[in-house]
Amino acid sequence: MVMRAAAVPKFGPMVHRLLLTGALITLGSGAMAQHNAPGTLHIAAGVALGAHATTYEQTVQVLGVNVTTRKNDGAATVTMPIEVHYGISRAFSLG
Repeated sequence: MVMRAAAVPKFGPMVHRLLLTGALITLGSGAMAQHNAPGTLHIAAGVALGAHATTYEQTVQVLGVNVTTRKNDGAATVTMPIEVHYGISRAFSLG
């Protein structure tokens, strides 16, 4: 029995640069997004929805013949985050 994982796509340097740029912009904008007064309490709640497509592929060798099975499926997720932050100083919060 021979089992192989699906091939992982290879990305070029342009995709890596775009991902790095996006990550740096996201981190940079989030670092200065909140200014607190000492003693300030922040409470936030929200809902996030997600839809995911999945593919499972299995190849088995039976009597010298490769038999491949593919299953496509999907999933849905719902997340309800609740956040609490307490302002320690103007530029720093704990939470």
